Amino acid sequence: MPVTWQQVLLEYQRDWSRKATYDAVMDLVHEHSGAYGMGVDYAYTMVHGAPERKA
Repeated sequence: MPVTWQQVLLEYQRDWSRKATYDAVMDLVHEHSGAYGMGVDYAYTMVHGAPERKA
């Protein structure tokens, strides 16, 4: 069954309490995941009250 690199990345991260790799994974998602990365940004700003990230 074919899978995308995003599925593999998120499966490796799996436990989001792993702070050692969280930032690196999120950097990859923001830079290379297109609409999914934008959705992650949006959700983060809504949940954490963070300022909007500029492109």
